[in-house]
Amino acid sequence: MNSESTKKTSSPKRLALTAFALCVGCCAAIPVFGILGLTALSALGVYFEMAALGLLLAGTMLFAYHYIGQRNIIGRAQSCNIDCGCKDGKRQ
Repeated sequence: MNSESTKKTSSPKRLALTAFALCVGCCAAIPVFGILGLTALSALGVYFEMAALGLLLAGTMLFAYHYIGQRNIIGRAQSCNIDCGCKDGKRQ
């Protein structure tokens, strides 16, 4: 009789062991998911950094193009006084 009673576990004990196993599994999974998440985030960070460097280069090139273009336009522009002859197409 003793062997039959020791083979069967009680329902509260089984529930407690199941809850313990689930708790340990969940608590062990959180750091694993955290490490995997940080790894994925740092892998994405490399690509975001390359994209940021590309945008920086593109912005610098556009600024230089705009600056040089405006400087050339200002250099070619004619400046006239109010009563000068360049209004008629003649340069002084």
